[in-house]
Amino acid sequence: MKKYQEKFVEYFKKKSFGSEMPVLTTFSFLPPQDRCEILEKVLEINLYNKEVYNKLSMAYLKNNEGDKSLPFLTKGFDGKYLDSHTYYALVDKIVDLSKTSNFGSATDYKQTLELIKERIGNFSEYSDFIEIMVLYCNNNTIVPKSYESEKREFSIYMKNKLIKEFEVNIHMIDCVKVLNNPDVERWISGLDLNTYKQITEEKQGNVFIVLAAIEMNDDDDDTIVSTKYEMSDWELENKMNEFFNFPVVARGSIESNNTKYRIYKWYTAL
Repeated sequence: MKKYQEKFVEYFKKKSFGSEMPVLTTFSFLPPQDRCEILEKVLEINLYNKEVYNKLSMAYLKNNEGDKSLPFLTKGFDGKYLDSHTYYALVDKIVDLSKTSNFGSATDYKQTLELIKERIGNFSEYSDFIEIMVLYCNNNTIVPKSYESEKREFSIYMKNKLIKEFEVNIHMIDCVKVLNNPDVERWISGLDLNTYKQITEEKQGNVFIVLAAIEMNDDDDDTIVSTKYEMSDWELENKMNEFFNFPVVARGSIESNNTKYRIYKWYTAL
């Protein structure tokens, strides 16, 4: 447990999480990783708190742990802590949010403190909670994840996202962060260099190049195996362009264990 996380738990024992909208807004200034850690403890106070399910499922998604969001909500529903109306509303919300790549969350405590400073006048009645936020941010540091750890997490996140949206069989998936990464040059061959240059110049957040191999039918009609769609490879490509808001920039084919796969490379951003 990071320093002073227990202060949040103590606060929400006295004032139920979700009962004060300005407090919810201020709490959302924290980086997603911290919100996940704190809300997991706050949920223990009251397993029936719908707002905790709402905010924690979104925090998982924004922390690149989207694979936790829906199972977490399902666990609450199966345990009778969430009614069916709330459960399905929250599931729909996560599904919709998972289709966007720009969450706009704070990435460090400096950003959190700047957000608090900008809006402090709106939260003067909640100075006790503001004090906890400031104390927490000033006494903790975010330990950056290693590149391999970040890459592995993003690959898992992206694989789950593809399978969920298109219901395709992913043979393999790999990714590389575009910005500030000297190893990216080996990924450039065959890619759209103008798009790459634009991304690196504009520095649009965390931009990744993703490589995925997706199973095709055994016949020669270039049809992708999918339980959701019956589509050609170019139809899948068009759907991915729409889904990720970046173009597929290269494609190819491989064969493994007598199964054909179409390989795609495309850009996406968090």
